[in-house]
Amino acid sequence: MFARVCVVPVLLAFASVSGCLVSSNSHVTYSGKHVSGDDLARIVPGKTTETEATQILGSPSFTTIIDPETRELRWNGTRREESSGAVFLLFSSDNTTEKRESIGLTVKNGIVAGVRTE
Repeated sequence: MFARVCVVPVLLAFASVSGCLVSSNSHVTYSGKHVSGDDLARIVPGKTTETEATQILGSPSFTTIIDPETRELRWNGTRREESSGAVFLLFSSDNTTEKRESIGLTVKNGIVAGVRTE
């Protein structure tokens, strides 16, 4: 009985400083060519030129010539999110997720004809 009585006040003391008991962290990094959604939204098929597209998105990862009038530009990258959390002396967790991102622009006669995301 005495042990139970002593444990309750100790647990209540720890609960009152919960900011010290629970922690979490999250961090996102990109590798390769990352294209933001805002930048991609600025590309308008039928209006945006290839030069404008590369000014907005940067140099592509690679270019494929399909025929004399048509090229495909690709931007490839990886989004990596690392997160961790802990409850003091009880539980700890680490999680890492990676997502490959690919943006493709079809350019015909110098004008963006289509946008593809994968």
